[in-house]
Amino acid sequence: MAQSRDLRLDLLRGFCVLAMIVNHISGGSPLYLLTGGDRFFTSAAAGFILISGLTAGMVYRRLVERDGLVPAMLKAWRRAWNLYLLTVGLTFLIAPISELFALPWASGLNLSRSLKFVLSVLTLHQTYTLVNILVLYTLLFAALPAVLLLLAQGHARAFLAASWLLWLVYQFYPDIATVPWTVAGGYLFAFASWQVLFFTPLVLTYRQGRIPDLGPARLRRLHLLTGLAAAAFIGYYAFFNLPGEWLPGPLHAARAAGEGLYAWSWRALFEKAHVGPGRVVASAAIYGFLFLSLTRWWDRLSRPARPLLLPLGQHALYAWTAHIVLIIGLGLSLKALGLDESNPWLNTVLQIAAVALIAWLTRRQFLAVTPRTRPYWLASPFVLALLTILVLQLPHFAALPD
Repeated sequence: MAQSRDLRLDLLRGFCVLAMIVNHISGGSPLYLLTGGDRFFTSAAAGFILISGLTAGMVYRRLVERDGLVPAMLKAWRRAWNLYLLTVGLTFLIAPISELFALPWASGLNLSRSLKFVLSVLTLHQTYTLVNILVLYTLLFAALPAVLLLLAQGHARAFLAASWLLWLVYQFYPDIATVPWTVAGGYLFAFASWQVLFFTPLVLTYRQGRIPDLGPARLRRLHLLTGLAAAAFIGYYAFFNLPGEWLPGPLHAARAAGEGLYAWSWRALFEKAHVGPGRVVASAAIYGFLFLSLTRWWDRLSRPARPLLLPLGQHALYAWTAHIVLIIGLGLSLKALGLDESNPWLNTVLQIAAVALIAWLTRRQFLAVTPRTRPYWLASPFVLALLTILVLQLPHFAALPD
């Protein structure tokens, strides 16, 4: 782990990508016991944003020290531009196909006004299922140059205070704290609430230049603390969500009596879009425990996981893009075969096959951007925008009410 990349973070990011693939491919399956099924107090998306913040802090600190502030800011803007192109391109791909063929995740989006839809996507005022997190990611990197300027001028504490104040206001008055604008279809990943998961770890590693080292005794204590917290969250969730027959008889009455409190805590503390305080603590506990476990037992834990998780973690955006294309193809195939997502064992097979295929594609970088193909990839979102306008003139869309 003495390399320029922290392989612990790459491995954790790879796990997050794997979890998102499993959660998005087909329906429920026993694999949700590993990934949480996007139903737990934290999510793979939260882990991905946390890890991205930690990584960005270290990377851009080194860039500022090596090349200067302005080149680092320009690099962040180029990153944001590439993310923007990927975001709009995938939106133009998934939205019309999903709505035209009424795929399971179709939202009934009105596409009859094709030009308005295309302009809304291009200006990041409209997003769609599975692409909504990329809008958040794009906006985070678009804001990063201004954050780097503040950090370089010694305003880290003031910036963190402003970041958490924005998060706090959003908990109570989301309409007031919605920045930079309202994104239709992007409610689950509101910038004002999710940005604390990115900028807080970013400031930590930017100021230190790395993830702080812990002495053996302190590492053991913190590992134990996060482990107990993670176990408490898992136990609390399991108590109210396991099938009733799995619980001993004396616990049934306690579960029934506590269901009102559990429902309240979910709304007030663990709501996903608001990134409630409970979700912040759960994310820190779960991913902190996993990270510290890798720190203590790197050789034993990483050896079996490296072949699968490292490629997914080091090429996360490639894997994410591949998984969206695969979801579209799989959705069309299941619909043509008259199959649905109700069979958990079929879902398990499809999820394992999808992970294996995406891992294979990721290792080989099939159709990845190269210097020779970069101009074509840069132009592709705008080509897709024109094609979307043409496709939305089809009778199926033109007949939709305005």
